[in-house]
Amino acid sequence: MTESLDKPFTTAELLERAEPVLARQFAGVPAQRAHLLTQLASLHLEGMNLKKAEALLLSARAAAKQVPDVSLQVGIECHVAYLHGLNNAFDPAQKTFDGAFETLRATPDIDRALVAQCLQFRGDVAYMRRDTKAAFADMKAALAALGEPKTEDRNQAISTRNSLGILLGRMSQPAAGAAEFRGAFTELEDMGRGRTQMAGVIQQNLAILLSRAGQRQASLEANQRALDIARGFGGATPSLELHYALDLIELGRSREAIPLIEHALADAKTRGDRRGVAYIEVEGARAWCLTDDLSRCVEMTSMGRSDLTALLRPGHTSFGTIALARARLAAALADLPQARALLLEAVAIFDAGSEPISDEIRALALLARTELQLGELDAAEVHAVRAVAQARDAMTGFDHSEWLGSALVAQGMVQQARSRSMAARESWQAALTDLQAAAGDTATATVEARTLLASSDEGPRKQR
Repeated sequence: MTESLDKPFTTAELLERAEPVLARQFAGVPAQRAHLLTQLASLHLEGMNLKKAEALLLSARAAAKQVPDVSLQVGIECHVAYLHGLNNAFDPAQKTFDGAFETLRATPDIDRALVAQCLQFRGDVAYMRRDTKAAFADMKAALAALGEPKTEDRNQAISTRNSLGILLGRMSQPAAGAAEFRGAFTELEDMGRGRTQMAGVIQQNLAILLSRAGQRQASLEANQRALDIARGFGGATPSLELHYALDLIELGRSREAIPLIEHALADAKTRGDRRGVAYIEVEGARAWCLTDDLSRCVEMTSMGRSDLTALLRPGHTSFGTIALARARLAAALADLPQARALLLEAVAIFDAGSEPISDEIRALALLARTELQLGELDAAEVHAVRAVAQARDAMTGFDHSEWLGSALVAQGMVQQARSRSMAARESWQAALTDLQAAAGDTATATVEARTLLASSDEGPRKQR
């Protein structure tokens, strides 16, 4: 880093320069070389550069065999097992973990941070293969192994809490997951590392969890912090820019979202990320629909649908997201029968999945509103009630959510159409409370709820 002060190095450039330096400087010190090669591989794993990480770990493993250091060798094996997991090679991962833990059990006075790291890696791989029970047990065991972390072990504790936060979100405990992310971020700030890449990762993970739990305003704020940190390292990923843009869209700020989506799309194309491009097109198209550029909305939705259809396996839940996007487009084009058919398709796809998906709540609420416009009140009521019920289930640990507010708006519309004015006002009042807390006072959904409530109050006054 001090070699050339007139030119700052990017992280990628530093990683590229590190390996030959290690090979030369530590050629005769295999223990130190193995340790540093493992650290370098870990950084490449964070960047999902799996082939490079594998090559480094193999070099580290060869160097470690030259020294009688069990901790060093076990640490490398746990990294190798984790890499197997990232490559979906779960049987080799399990075999490698079994060998590593057998050695750990046979070694007295082993470093507790090493035990915690191996437990976290094993838990991460269990999460990848969707064994949430095993993953949760390993994460809790990892934190227990650390106890009150020593100063040099705080990074390991933070990493484990980040993994635990992701896991709790998968286990439908979003508030508990958010608490883990926030605690980990506070730890980093206390260490003076609140602007590091790890801090950015935690904020992005927090934002994704909050968005799925209907905490839209809080999600926007976490995404903004993640973006600010990422830009300090040379730029944000397309995924991060897309998630921030989607928050802006939901909060009624579609014009602000468009430049972010365009930039994310161009970046994903440059990276050769076909799946990323397709998702940005499908989910980002809504910004153009909401700003009345329907031709661009049609173009992006069509391209994204075509690409994802070619890339995804049959039955993937993302086909539900595609159907929802197409339904929104059909509604914008005033083709309500087509919108209803696509929403029913989306709900069926989401129902067939094994996990609750927040998009299903959105699809159900929109389906109720569409059926109401088509005069199908019985079906609209069924879907509105279901949207409210699923929204309540999804907000575990939170007092309010955007999902519940939006579902209550749809329910109130159906109640009003059935001449149940008092029930409609109660639904809209509850909706307004949820939306103000979760989406803010100026969000599109909040404004709509306030307007509906005001109009319902006007009716009785005019009759008097």
